[in-house]
Amino acid sequence: MQVRIVEKRFGGVEFAPEMKVLHLGGQSSANVERLEFTLPESWQGKSVTLHIQRQDGTLPAPILLDEAHSCAVGKEFTASSCGSWMLLALGEDGFRALTRPAKYDCYETLATDGDAEISPTQYETFVARVLAYSNSAATSAQEARNSAGAAAKDAKRAEAARTETVTAAGQAGAAQKAAESGAARAEAAADRAEKTAPADGPVKSVNGQGGVVTLTAADVGALEAGSADYVERIELNGQVMTLTMGDGSTRTLQTKDTTALDVMTGVLGVEHGGTGKDTALTAEDVGAYGKNETYAKTEVYSREETYSKTEVYSQKEANQKFGTPATADQLGSVKVGAGLGVTNDGTLSVTSVNGFTVKAQTTDPGVGSALDTGTVLLVYA
Repeated sequence: MQVRIVEKRFGGVEFAPEMKVLHLGGQSSANVERLEFTLPESWQGKSVTLHIQRQDGTLPAPILLDEAHSCAVGKEFTASSCGSWMLLALGEDGFRALTRPAKYDCYETLATDGDAEISPTQYETFVARVLAYSNSAATSAQEARNSAGAAAKDAKRAEAARTETVTAAGQAGAAQKAAESGAARAEAAADRAEKTAPADGPVKSVNGQGGVVTLTAADVGALEAGSADYVERIELNGQVMTLTMGDGSTRTLQTKDTTALDVMTGVLGVEHGGTGKDTALTAEDVGAYGKNETYAKTEVYSREETYSKTEVYSQKEANQKFGTPATADQLGSVKVGAGLGVTNDGTLSVTSVNGFTVKAQTTDPGVGSALDTGTVLLVYA
């Protein structure tokens, strides 16, 4: 029976047989079946023994696998109807590996012990079997002698393995101490990490990083040293401007004499005191009205104190406030012309007619009364 042992690496190294249960024939049978094991690469050159535990807990002596990694199935297995088995591999370098325990079973047989009479045919069969067993015993004796030599070698190997086991135990102790020391250091590191980044508070770090932090230019929003993205030095020689960049490269610009208006270009932005325009300024740009779009009116008021007020209207606003000018066919606003006067309360009066001064009184002066030259007398009834 071929039994393959596979090596698994998931959560630790594990060796296990592919067959979950070995079916080993009838109960109490022996040397009918052989187990031939296919071992992992890491087990090559190692001493491999087969260990059995019967159903009742009995532990027979371990069986050493031969050079072909096989052994006969004897009563170590079949004395019990079922049980468990596993392989153990030992190496001279301290190597020690075990497979996961697996199950075996045997089918039940009839009882062969008792006082029943044996027929001649059965007797002859029994003799033939005894002779066969005798021959087999002779062969087994020779194999035993051969096995004795191999056992001596195995004994030496076992002693070497024991020495290696003792050495490995010492190394394991040292490893345990180192692990305990490492655990203490890990605990101290955890305490330091907790102080830098506590679980229940704000992160105490440099630029969002804990531990040993090395900030880069990008971490603080700066340019890397030696970058071609920034100017390190500016030199002006006449109208030639030379820019030296951070990486040592240079760029040359040609300037012009900007005192001449015909060579001045560009737009001066508002943030620098300019208008932000590349066209001529208009009255609206400076908060004024165009000469064809505005109306100005100055009014002087006299009461206890005299002050003046100047209001500026657009043509549309002036027409709405004062009306359109009067014409021969349409009423409207008028201006005070020659020979007319207007008082502060808006009273309009005639002051002259064709160059003559108008003088008004309520009584008739009579014929022959003297009048000033150039005066026209108006008499009110």
